[in-house]
Amino acid sequence: MTTTVRGAERYADVDLYGALHLTTEASAELIDKAYRLRMREVHPDLAGTARTDQTALVNAAGEILREPTVRARYDAPRAAWSEPRQPTGPAAGARPR
Repeated sequence: MTTTVRGAERYADVDLYGALHLTTEASAELIDKAYRLRMREVHPDLAGTARTDQTALVNAAGEILREPTVRARYDAPRAAWSEPRQPTGPAAGARPR
């Protein structure tokens, strides 16, 4: 597969792990297995229905998450999202005096 870093950036706001029903801790072996199983579920030739949007998403997830350097590029901004943040305004539910 020839996935570029640009491909990872294109899907930055999409949960590719969710597309494969995996967590971010999934190993390369598990990603490969999940990819093959999901393709059986969504590929029109195998599933018997036209699910091209899901097929494209699962295919992108497989390409991006299988390649370690591209996966790291995809994971970088997602790691920043999960960092705990300090509240910066009035507490929720607080009443002004």
